[in-house]
Amino acid sequence: FAQSASASETLGSFWSWWTTRLAECVPGPLRAWFAGREQTMVLEWEVGALALKRVAASGVSAPPLARATLDVGLQPKADDFAAALKTLSGRVRGPVTLALGADRVLRKPLKLPLAVRENLRAAVGYDIDRLTPFPSGSVLFDAAERSVDHAARVVHVDFAASPKAPVEALIAAAGRAGIEIARVVPSAQDAPGSLNLLKSNTAAVARSFWQSPHFWLALFTASLLAAVLAFPLWQKREQIISAQPVMSQAEKEAVETDRVLRELQQRVSQYNYLPAKRHTTAFTVQVLDEVTKLLPDDTWVQNFDIKTLRTAVPNASGGNSQVAVRELQLQGESETSSKLIPTFENSALFGTPQFKSPLTKLNYPGLSVNGDRFHVAMEVKTAPLPAVVPITAQVSANPAPTAAAPAPVGAPVAPAKAASVPSAQPAAAMPVAPAPAEGKK
Repeated sequence: FAQSASASETLGSFWSWWTTRLAECVPGPLRAWFAGREQTMVLEWEVGALALKRVAASGVSAPPLARATLDVGLQPKADDFAAALKTLSGRVRGPVTLALGADRVLRKPLKLPLAVRENLRAAVGYDIDRLTPFPSGSVLFDAAERSVDHAARVVHVDFAASPKAPVEALIAAAGRAGIEIARVVPSAQDAPGSLNLLKSNTAAVARSFWQSPHFWLALFTASLLAAVLAFPLWQKREQIISAQPVMSQAEKEAVETDRVLRELQQRVSQYNYLPAKRHTTAFTVQVLDEVTKLLPDDTWVQNFDIKTLRTAVPNASGGNSQVAVRELQLQGESETSSKLIPTFENSALFGTPQFKSPLTKLNYPGLSVNGDRFHVAMEVKTAPLPAVVPITAQVSANPAPTAAAPAPVGAPVAPAKAASVPSAQPAAAMPVAPAPAEGKK
């Protein structure tokens, strides 16, 4: 607190010095005109009267603007000032300074240690019972620095004090009459000075602040600023509220569309299951026909078995997926067993052929037979699905026939030709495996 007070006083001293030096550069007549404008409205409490006058910055007071007789005792009340203040209220413009007069103020110079220079009012307040005949809670006081003696390390202070009750009664009456008391000084000549007895009365200072037009102007400005900031937010809120029904309807439509889409996908998947199965999976008859065409004439098949196995296949996420794979296993006898693997590798229907067991030589007692017994397994490949053709493309490729225009009345009608019905094309014959040659089973 002491550091902040010292900084404020330093800035105040610099401002006073700077304005004084600037004022010296202004021509005398113009400086006098400005000095005349810088006047303070003072309400002076004289003996038996209240006088309203203007005091220049130099402390010189002009003749009173108005004067009202005042008859109060030693302990006046607020109602005692009502009539006089009502007479003067019409001439008051803005805040005024109350000058108490020499008979109502105890004033004397003080010498205080230089260490308390930063907090003069607080230091004087501790000794108010010793400096005045009044208790500390019933007195208004202030202290202003006059000069500093750095050699003696003392500060010369101008001290003023006054009883609180009469001054508070006058301030309360002035407030009811519409007159704002901003400062309380010992005399009219002190109006431009720094003494202000009202500083020690926090209640009066707070009341004068609430009654000040500056407070209401600041409150109005803050309210206007709050309204300016809140109006766009209110508009946004109204827009959001008005858009909620539209958003709710759009959300319902989106949910319904999603449900219809899922149902359509499910139905399309169910509809395409059998056609996809037919396009991608080779029939057993087709597998048998392919095996019949690939095997040489010196080969007999004793066991033809197609199994569906589950195998792990790497997926995109880095794991393994179980995929159904059809496997064909053949067991039989052949004189050229070594050519079976290359033969099945050249087929587009089979993949990864391999022997499931080692070849064993044929040995029939009493017969001279050259050949081996084999056991081969291979994968039956799945064919890719055909390209998907959109329904719109099919409709555009086959436009609907346009209806013929009716014949005009009375025009000869040509005999109708017999409609030619295209004969149904024979269905593609299922490939039948050729009859096994002699020696093939």
